[in-house]
Amino acid sequence: MSSSQSRHRWLLILLGLLTLYHVVDLFRLARLPDEILDTTSLPIAFRLVTGVTWVGLFAWGMLGVVRGYRGGVRRARYLIVGFVLYTVARLVVFTRAEYDRQRLPFVLAVLAFLMITFVVVRLIGLKPRRHHDNLERTSYDIGKNENR
Repeated sequence: MSSSQSRHRWLLILLGLLTLYHVVDLFRLARLPDEILDTTSLPIAFRLVTGVTWVGLFAWGMLGVVRGYRGGVRRARYLIVGFVLYTVARLVVFTRAEYDRQRLPFVLAVLAFLMITFVVVRLIGLKPRRHHDNLERTSYDIGKNENR
């Protein structure tokens, strides 16, 4: 595993799980009977298009992180934030059941907390610590520089 991959292992795992979730959901949609498809609040064509789109976007995000593209990690993070926003918007627009309507305030509060945390971390500019930043100079390095 390269250094880029090991540093962003959790991001890759999350993107992989989200991709797998959408692939499984697409297969499940293909196997649903017509009677159930007619009763869902979310149009089936919309679910198919968004499912395929998210699979492609998450795969693209994973590819950027694995290959170490410049901005690949940032792109992957924004994809996850976009997915969370899309999921909440889909819940707000297409929720019909009373149980789901009652849990919307909690979902929105969690989303607000995550978004505020994301923005604060971006504004503060927290950077991961690098191992080589904390290395002490060895006696070999000190002697080598003094002989010049």
